[in-house]
Amino acid sequence: MNSITREDIKTMINVLVNLHEQTAQFINEYEPEPLPGSIAENELTNFAQPDKVKDAYIQGNFLIEGVADHLVAFTRTVTEPAGSISPWTCTRAALESAALASWLMQTGIDVNERVKRSFTFRYEGLRQQLKVVRAANQADKVTTVENRIHKVENDALQLGYPQITNYHGITSIIASTFDEEITYRLMSAVAHGHLWAIHQVGFKLEDGENLILHKHLEPLMAAFLCIKIANFLAKPVWLKCQLFGWDYDRLRSILTTTFSDLGSSWVEP
Repeated sequence: MNSITREDIKTMINVLVNLHEQTAQFINEYEPEPLPGSIAENELTNFAQPDKVKDAYIQGNFLIEGVADHLVAFTRTVTEPAGSISPWTCTRAALESAALASWLMQTGIDVNERVKRSFTFRYEGLRQQLKVVRAANQADKVTTVENRIHKVENDALQLGYPQITNYHGITSIIASTFDEEITYRLMSAVAHGHLWAIHQVGFKLEDGENLILHKHLEPLMAAFLCIKIANFLAKPVWLKCQLFGWDYDRLRSILTTTFSDLGSSWVEP
């Protein structure tokens, strides 16, 4: 990885595009409902209110779509003329969606925990929506969103869950699902415009009598981001595959080949 060239990055971009197309085709070949005997079918059958379980799956689906969309955007940011800052912010956005999708679709939890996470995620989303409508001085919409928040709280209480406060925070979810807290904090510093971070990842000091900074994305850093964002798409898709009882071997083949072509290796969650 120490001798990565721009041509190597072009190849890696093509690999990412293929990953996007292959995973989309893989998912689209299955019906929305889980296969018989799957974890998801069992959860829907045995939970008192199956629609609440479906809510978690739907949330996860939207988040996976978000990861895929950010991956496509990322490939454009590293295509000449490449950006030096935007690749980091695209990857950050993909990681946030991937972590939340993986958190909601994790296979090592029971259905009660999954529904609890779904309630918490919805509650947090409504809290953020409330801030938006208040900032826009839309009094009628404030009341509507407040009523939705109360309904989510009441629905959770009726199912025996404790009162919802807020979720653990995206940083802790990223740490638990991907072990990428350091990477996330660096990318967040870039997104928030902190000069120390932007200077390190997005600029190069030109030697000479007059020291001048030029925007520059090192090929090695571009390769690093390519591998990261591939993993951010792969994991939640893999978890959904396990949850819904899809063809593990076929998806494993797609991911193994993809990561090999990226000069890395696929490690099953």
